[in-house]
Amino acid sequence: MNIRLRLGLARIHWKHSLAFRFAHRPLCPRYRADLLRVRGIWLCRSCCLLWLGIVSGNLIWLLPLPQPSVSYAGGYMAVLATVAILSFPAIYRPLPRLLRDLLRFSAGLLIAATPFVAIRLSLATGIIGAVLILLFRQYYLRSALRRRQRVCTDCPAGVEQPVCDGFSQQVEGLRRYEEEATEFLYTRGYVPPGL
Repeated sequence: MNIRLRLGLARIHWKHSLAFRFAHRPLCPRYRADLLRVRGIWLCRSCCLLWLGIVSGNLIWLLPLPQPSVSYAGGYMAVLATVAILSFPAIYRPLPRLLRDLLRFSAGLLIAATPFVAIRLSLATGIIGAVLILLFRQYYLRSALRRRQRVCTDCPAGVEQPVCDGFSQQVEGLRRYEEEATEFLYTRGYVPPGL
């Protein structure tokens, strides 16, 4: 398949999946508190706050700040440890939404502060912080995968109908993608290898 066909399929895919691509969870009322909707696009609230923290933290680098004291490195490690502990899924999930928002924003600020700490304060502290962030990220991704696999196990809607309301928009988007992609390939004379 040539590059033009691949780009055409990618365009069609984004056209039909953009509305839910960054939601990271079902779109049902059960998870609405964890979602933001901007111009018809569902976004994961935690990811938005994490990225807002990263962007804000990087913008702070542009300010003419005085040379921080070495005690800043200790404060960085204390805040990093606190945010990491409170972000463990078993602790994080039952927290009030506002506190979870603050934790995600703080995690973004810490990610942005790590190179600053390494360059301006202590290389060792910056490296330790980066390693801890990467280790926590791996743990979080694994636990998030396990959570996603059982996200709907106790929901009655999943048993009562073939596709629950939380995933109906995704299923419809994928169906429209398949139809348009098939038509796109057919009108360009593309035949998959092996047929």
